[in-house]
Amino acid sequence: MFSNSITYSFHVAQQLLAATAIIAFTACTDTITTTDLTRQTESHDVSIIPNRLNIKLKACVIQQIDNSRNTLSTPTGSDLLDKYLHDVGANKIERIFPFAGKDEHRQRAASLNTWYSMAMDSTKACGTRAATQHQLESIADYTEPAYHAVLENSEYIPGDDNSQTQASEDTYFNDPLYDKQWNLHNNGNIGNYTDATGKRIISSIAHADINAEAAWRQTTGDPSVVVAVVDGGIDIHHEDLQESIWINKNEIPDNGIDDDNNGYVDDVYGYNFTEDNALITPTRHATHVAGIIAARNNNAKGISSIAGGNGNPNTGVRLMCCQIFRNNPNYNPSDKHSSETIGTGDRNREAAAIVYGANNGAIISQNSWGYDLIMKQTPQVIKDAIHYFNTYAGGNKTDKALMQGGLVVFAAGNDATSAPSMPSAESSVVSVSSFNPDFSASWYTNYGSWTDISAPGGSKPVNGLYPLQDGQPTSAILSTVPATTAHPNGEYAYMQGTSMATPHVSAIAALIVSKYGNARFTAKQLRERLLTGVRPIDYNKYLTETYRNSMGSGYADALVALADYDHETTPTAPFFLVNQAKPDYGKIRMAWTSKNNGADGSLQKYVLYCSKNPITTANYTNKDVQVYNIPAQFAKENQAIQYTVTHLDNNTKYYFGILAEARNGHQSSLTVLPNSIATLNNTPPQITPDTESERITLAGNDTRDITLRIEDHENHKWTVAFSTVDKLRIVHTKSGVNIHIEAKQYMPGVYPVTVSARDELGAKSSYRFIIEVVADKIPSMKTQARKIRLRLGERRQIDLREITDDEDVNSVRYDLINNEDQGTDISIKDGRMNVVGSTWGQRQIHIKATDKHGQSGTMTFDVFVYRNEGIYSLFPTITSGMLYLKVGDTIDGHVKWQIRNVAGKLVKANAFDTSSLDADKRTYTMNVSSLTVGQYTLYITCQGKTYQEMFVKR
Repeated sequence: MFSNSITYSFHVAQQLLAATAIIAFTACTDTITTTDLTRQTESHDVSIIPNRLNIKLKACVIQQIDNSRNTLSTPTGSDLLDKYLHDVGANKIERIFPFAGKDEHRQRAASLNTWYSMAMDSTKACGTRAATQHQLESIADYTEPAYHAVLENSEYIPGDDNSQTQASEDTYFNDPLYDKQWNLHNNGNIGNYTDATGKRIISSIAHADINAEAAWRQTTGDPSVVVAVVDGGIDIHHEDLQESIWINKNEIPDNGIDDDNNGYVDDVYGYNFTEDNALITPTRHATHVAGIIAARNNNAKGISSIAGGNGNPNTGVRLMCCQIFRNNPNYNPSDKHSSETIGTGDRNREAAAIVYGANNGAIISQNSWGYDLIMKQTPQVIKDAIHYFNTYAGGNKTDKALMQGGLVVFAAGNDATSAPSMPSAESSVVSVSSFNPDFSASWYTNYGSWTDISAPGGSKPVNGLYPLQDGQPTSAILSTVPATTAHPNGEYAYMQGTSMATPHVSAIAALIVSKYGNARFTAKQLRERLLTGVRPIDYNKYLTETYRNSMGSGYADALVALADYDHETTPTAPFFLVNQAKPDYGKIRMAWTSKNNGADGSLQKYVLYCSKNPITTANYTNKDVQVYNIPAQFAKENQAIQYTVTHLDNNTKYYFGILAEARNGHQSSLTVLPNSIATLNNTPPQITPDTESERITLAGNDTRDITLRIEDHENHKWTVAFSTVDKLRIVHTKSGVNIHIEAKQYMPGVYPVTVSARDELGAKSSYRFIIEVVADKIPSMKTQARKIRLRLGERRQIDLREITDDEDVNSVRYDLINNEDQGTDISIKDGRMNVVGSTWGQRQIHIKATDKHGQSGTMTFDVFVYRNEGIYSLFPTITSGMLYLKVGDTIDGHVKWQIRNVAGKLVKANAFDTSSLDADKRTYTMNVSSLTVGQYTLYITCQGKTYQEMFVKR
C-alpha cells in the first residue's frame, strides 16, 4: 500500500453491491456491536470483500461447537448457529485465527478463538435480515464486514549491477552499493546541482539520514531478535537476504506435519497466508522492505542494511515471512486500475498473519500496508490482532529473554493528507511518515498529529529536486528485490514511499532490543526509546507550514535511540514569555522557555494545553482541552520556543497551560497562563451590488450585467462561490465579480442565486438575488399575411401597430428589411408604414418587428400595383394559346367576358363566377388558340361595370 516509485495510484477492490447487502443485514441489530458502514457505503472506494461477514461468536456458542477445527460445516453442533447459517445462505464457518496448537491457550485468553468468517448468499442476507436479527443477537458479540487489505504497486527503477561495483575504501562496510544509500549515511552531496540560470539546487543536506554508522559501533543486530514482515513474500533465496531469514528450528521441512504444534504445517520460514501453505512466493515490495531491515552487511554483496549484522556469523536480526500479498497473474502495467499484487481475499487472513508473528517468536511486526483511506476506523479483528501482538509477543517465545510484549509498526500512507490512515492511526501502533535527503517532508507522505515518527522514504525527481544521475535515482531508497533470469541471485532497485520509511523504524527498534533486550525489558520501554530516539534538530525549519509539528516526534536517529539517558530525572516547569505572545485571526502565537536541556534528556517535548475555559491542574486533561505535543529534543536551557496554535475561533478568549516532558516520560508540573488571550475579531467580506433591486426581471433576449464589489476590511484573501453557475457568465476581478445574465438561456421561471464570499479564515457573507424570466412573445402579424393592392401611383398609410401581435405594441420598433427594385416607395415612421405604388406588378415587402426585449419577428406584405382595377393583369400579352386573367378585388360574383378583334367583331365569349377561382390567385384561364393571328381586346363585365385589356394572338 505504501510504496511507490513510478506509479502512485491506489488500487482497491470495489464491491459495493455485496457490501450493501452485508450492511443491510448487520445494521438491523441493536444489541450486538457492529461496524457503522453508513458513511462508507456512500463512496465507490470501499474495499469490502463481497458477501463475507466476520463474526465474533458468543462463549455459549463456542462451547457447543468443535472450536479446535478451523472449518466447520453444518451441522456445527449449535442449533442456533446452524439456523442462522442456513438463513443467510452459508454452509460453513471458518476460524479467522487458526487453531494454534501449543499457543491456543493464549489465543483463547485473548478470545481470538471466537472470531469466525463466513461467505453468505447476498440475496438471502438481504431478504431475511429481519428474521435473522434475533438469531444474530443470540450467537454473536460482534459483527463486521471483511475488508481487502491494499498495497500500492511496487514498480521500481533497477539499480546498478552490484557484481560490477566495488565499495569505496572509506565506506563503513564493503557492500558495493553502500555509497548510494543516503538513508544510512548522507554527506549532503547527492542530487545537488546548478541549474541553467545559475541557481544552486539543493536536494540533500548532510546528516539527513538515520545515523546508521554511529549506531553500528554499538550493535548491528542480534539474531535472537525477529522481525515479522507482514507484507508480500520475501525472496528467501536472495544473495543478500538468505542468511537473515528466520528459520523455524522445530519444524521439519516438507514432511506435511505440524512438527512444532503451532497450527501450521511446514512453516520453516514463515507462512503464505494468501495460499494457505508454507511456500513463500517472492514479491518486490516485501523483498525491498526486508532488505532495508536486514540485508546482510559486510558481505561484499549488494547493499547494507540497518540491522543486517557486521559480516560475522551470529550477527544481524532475523526476518520472519508473514505473506499476505502475492503477485497478481493478471497484472497489466498499462492499466492504472490493475494491481501488481493481490491479498488474501476471501481468506481474510491479515489479522492471522500478525498473530502468527507473536506466536512464533517475533517481537516487532513490520507492516507497510493498510486499508482504503476512506475507512475511518480499523476493523475490530485487526485491532484484536494488534493488541495480541503487543501483549503476547516476546516473553518465552524468543530464543532468549528479550522483551515483554511486542511492537507493531505501520506505514502512514502515501496520500499526501493529514486524514488518519488505518490502521496506522491507531494509538496501539507506531505510525511512520517519510522525509527526503534534504530533511523536507516527502511530497507524498501522510502527516498529522496521529503520526509518531518519520524516517527516510525518498523521492523520485520532482520540481527540479532529487534528479536522476546517469539514469539512476539519487534520492529514492535502494534495496533488494527478487531474483530474475538475468540476475538469479537477486536484484537491487530503487523505490519510494512510507513503505520504505517504515522498515527503517522497525529496524531501529530491532537494534534497540538487540542492545537492551532482557527479561525485564518491556515493549513500553522500547516504544519510549524509539519515539524519543530522534535527531536533535528542529525539523520544522525544513518544512513548509503544512507539515510543521505534523511529522511525529521527529526524524528517527539510530544512535540517539541506542543512547542511554537518565531514567529518573524530572524536568522543571517551563514559564510563558507573555511579551512574545501574539494573537491573530484564528490563531495565537505562544512562547515559553525552561531550564531543561534536550541534550541531557531532561527535555524531549513540551505539551501545550488550550481551552476556551480557564485551565487548572484539575481539568487540563479533560476532553474539551486541546493538546499540542511540540518536539523540543533540540532545545537548550532557556531557549525560547514559539508555537502558533491554529484553527481557533475568532474574537474568542483562550486559556493556556504548559508542561515539559523528559525523554523518560516524566513530566514537570503544569504552568498556567494567568490571563486569557483573545483572537482578533474577523469580519466576513462585504458584498456590495451595483443594483438596488434583488429581483432581476428579464424576457426574450434581455441581458443584464451585475457587478458585485467585495471588500475585506482586514485585507484577508477571499474566494467567491455561487449556489449555481449554470447559464451565468462570471468574470472574477480583483475587486469582486461581474455577472452577465442572458434571458434566452432560461425557461420562464424564477431562479434564485446566492453568492458567497469567504475569507481565508472562514468568515463568510452572502448576497442573494433572483432572476425572474417572464414569457415574451415574438412580435408577429395578426393575420398570416397582409395583402396590399395599390393603383399605379397611389399612396397609402398603414398603422403597423394595429396589425401587430405583442404584449406591448407601442414599444415595437419596425425596420424595412429590404426594398431594392421593389417598385414601391416605402417609409416607416412612428409605427406607420407609407407605401406608394410606383411600378406596376406584384412583389413582397418584409418588415422586421423588434420588441423591447430584443425579440424580432418578420412581417410580410403581398403588394400588387395595378393600372386597371378590374383587370389586374392579362398575360401573356402575346400568346399562341392560353391566356390568364387575374381579376381585381372589385370583381366579385358573375362575370361575363368577350373577345373582339380590331374591327370590333365578337370572336369569343363566355362567363364565370369568381367563387370558382382560387381565392389567393383569383386567376381565370382562357384558351385562345383558335383565334387567328392579330390584335384583340378582352372585355369583362361585372355588376354593371366593364373593364378591358388588349392582347396579341400570334
